[in-house]
Amino acid sequence: MGEERGPEESPAPATKVPTAFGVELTLAPHGSEIVTFQGDQDMLLYEMSAKADGPALIEIQISDAPPAGASVLPIPGGTFTEYLEREFPAHLASTVGEELAQWVEKNRALAEAARAGNDEAFFELLARDPRQLASELTLSRVMTWRTEIDNYNRFFRFKASRFLVPAAAAADAQRRMEEAGKKLEQLGASQLRLYDQRGKRPLPPTHMARGFYYGLLCLVQGLRTVCTEREHAGVRPRQIETEVTALVDGLANLQGESIFLPYVRLAVQLIRDHSSRVPPWRMRHDAPGPRDAASSEAWDVGRTPPRTEGNA
Repeated sequence: MGEERGPEESPAPATKVPTAFGVELTLAPHGSEIVTFQGDQDMLLYEMSAKADGPALIEIQISDAPPAGASVLPIPGGTFTEYLEREFPAHLASTVGEELAQWVEKNRALAEAARAGNDEAFFELLARDPRQLASELTLSRVMTWRTEIDNYNRFFRFKASRFLVPAAAAADAQRRMEEAGKKLEQLGASQLRLYDQRGKRPLPPTHMARGFYYGLLCLVQGLRTVCTEREHAGVRPRQIETEVTALVDGLANLQGESIFLPYVRLAVQLIRDHSSRVPPWRMRHDAPGPRDAASSEAWDVGRTPPRTEGNA
């Protein structure tokens, strides 16, 4: 007889956590060093930044194997508990724009207020530090609220209870039950506080906005140069527009190793967007409208408006 196989168990979902890692280098004048890192897990790298005390040129390359002899930057590891203790607090502090010491001190004050019965301080603490979900403070609150709901369902919900307990006691039990239910709902909602985007204008990360700005500046300046050269060659405006449109379409698939190219492609997408009122390469041909001389000159793409009195 063949052995019957039970249903295949699906693998446990992976734990996803945010982290950061880096390295500090000291270089001699005109010196250089190569630092590599290699992700050994399912990893999403969404930001790289560098700070230098003096002039420095930083190159970023993506390769299948690190160069021979290059130092390898260790990626944080360890158990989940170690992560919660060592790395997570720094991430939480940066999320709310605070230094780690400031974040710890504010959490301490919120914990004291929560122990004194301040529910608003309690939920704010949970929003700032989800590790508190496993604390004695949180468990005591949760058990109290669950007991209030259970007591009402057991002893006060059925109609015959009016003959067993005073009406005031039943009304008070119902009030406590309803409040406990709201608190338990707030418990879950507290984990969404930091990520609630209602009433907020979504903005891209600073590094992405900066890269897109320079990508667009580079592209528009290049298109302006092409337009100027074709005009000087005696090409008609309609033909120039056709040629530049074809050039932009070709740039949409621009490939290369430079990390700047994705921002150029983003700029191409913006220019190709039909919702744009005026293509950037035609701005210099269109009438600027009722503007002063400085604004009219600035309408010519890539030119700096003339300096007038009062300009910074």
